[in-house]
Amino acid sequence: MCTVDQNIKEFDPAGIEIPRPVIVSFVNDALNGKAGTHEISLHQKEHAYELKRALLLSVVYAPAYTFKVQPMDVQTEDILRGFVNDLQEELASTKRSMATLEKTVAAQAQTIETLKQTT
Repeated sequence: MCTVDQNIKEFDPAGIEIPRPVIVSFVNDALNGKAGTHEISLHQKEHAYELKRALLLSVVYAPAYTFKVQPMDVQTEDILRGFVNDLQEELASTKRSMATLEKTVAAQAQTIETLKQTT
């Protein structure tokens, strides 16, 4: 059984603490493989950061999670839209990196084959 205290460095290299108990609870559930619905209430502006972190952690640790965010106001929609845009940019960047890596691996494999044939 994992807890956020034991694993915070694993998903957060900067070691930034997750301040709200609801997020800590969510992360602990995610780390322990519990899927389902997790409700997050946004009552203060600083919750935007926590919502984004929780969603990001869900992508990594518990993609089966469903989020119900209340209240669903314009600010929250903007946060979610921004998060999706960030994820799309990150995905595009990762795909570019993977394509570059695949080319490098293919070139190295060719070099190895050439070396095998010459020796």
